[in-house]
Amino acid sequence: MFFIRNLTLQGLQLRFVTLVSAEQQVVSGIMYYLNLKAECGGETHEYEARVWVQPWRDFKSLEEFTLKQ
Repeated sequence: MFFIRNLTLQGLQLRFVTLVSAEQQVVSGIMYYLNLKAECGGETHEYEARVWVQPWRDFKSLEEFTLKQ
């Protein structure tokens, strides 16, 4: 995915560790629902992300990225 390797989110530098799970839904393109682990400040946390992709338009958008509760 385009945003996973290194992501600065609200001033936090995150480094991708592993993809835990993924699902996809066909919408006007594809909506990916991802659970992933990322490292921040030496600690690993699990996050949920929602990514919308329209490949025919070369369009990718990070719709949501939150710390998993």
